[in-house]
Amino acid sequence: MSDLLLEVHGLHAGYGPIEVLHGLDLSVERGGFAVILGANGAGKTTTMRALSGMLARRGEVSFDGHDISKSSPEAIVRLGIAQVPQGRGTFPELSVEDNLRAGAYIRTDGDAIGDDVERWFTNFPRLRERSSQRAGTLSGGEQQMLAIARALMSRPKLLLCDEPSLGLSPLITQASRSCSSSRTPTSPSRSPRRCTSSKRVPSSAPAPPRRYLETTASAAPTWGTDRWNVCFKSSSTGCPKGRSTR
Repeated sequence: MSDLLLEVHGLHAGYGPIEVLHGLDLSVERGGFAVILGANGAGKTTTMRALSGMLARRGEVSFDGHDISKSSPEAIVRLGIAQVPQGRGTFPELSVEDNLRAGAYIRTDGDAIGDDVERWFTNFPRLRERSSQRAGTLSGGEQQMLAIARALMSRPKLLLCDEPSLGLSPLITQASRSCSSSRTPTSPSRSPRRCTSSKRVPSSAPAPPRRYLETTASAAPTWGTDRWNVCFKSSSTGCPKGRSTR
């Protein structure tokens, strides 16, 4: 079995005639944590949507030994990829508990589903307090908690999180990371200071679109900080000096 859970080569995606991703390469190891870093408009959300099958795309995408380059969103979810969208990605008219159960729609182990609902209520006590409340009436932070817990209800192998800490307090953010520690999370972010626990960060900044940040010092001119405890992987073709981050 390969150590790589997700492999992407030459990914192109966009909206209508506008191409946003121009041959993106990235990989995510099993049990690893990856961050896609870039400014507004760099293509972070587009990458999440393309990997989930929500956008027309070109290129090679392999997940857990399966070619998902042309797979539908439902097929991708069934293989084990779940996404936490940016913002309030809940079903507003459903209750909190029904939102959680909706996240397990591909599962058939009814008793275990109930156990997982209880697990997320334990990890996020505020959701237990709001269990019968419509999701659309929750605060932004509460809806974000719910979106994360709902995605984890499918027991995914890979969790794609788009700005997962948006609206959450630092304490809740840490709790959500602990809850997902058995999964392989991939998260886009605009803030390098939020990414210090990541081992591998493809850069999706628009200019120059393809580069390799080899050291923390080389990150400083691009992102304004040299205090990163990360290594960087090429977001396109190859690495300089024959080096590879795999």
